[in-house]
Amino acid sequence: MTKKEQYILKEDLPEGIRRVILNRPDKRNALSNSLRQELFSSLEEADNDPTVRVIIISGAGTCSSSGYDYLQMFRLNFLIILVKQMVFGQGMWLKVLLRFGTCLNLS
Repeated sequence: MTKKEQYILKEDLPEGIRRVILNRPDKRNALSNSLRQELFSSLEEADNDPTVRVIIISGAGTCSSSGYDYLQMFRLNFLIILVKQMVFGQGMWLKVLLRFGTCLNLS
């Protein structure tokens, strides 16, 4: 069993300050669904903690966040389309999708 990757690091500083750090420096802290879920959970946790007065959001590595990880979203949509083609039809589109996915290393 592999350990779940931790996308959010938390650091409690003096005087009620909590730093929430996006921890995906290899992807320039691009937001993925997993990172967003962890971020929302940590912000909710800090919001419900009466000792936390300030929340600072920063990123590990060279930037805070490069935005949303569209490649991850594209891969998911690509796989959904591919599965639909495999289930509902074996036509030309399936061959095109398989070649496209191989070229982009998505399969």
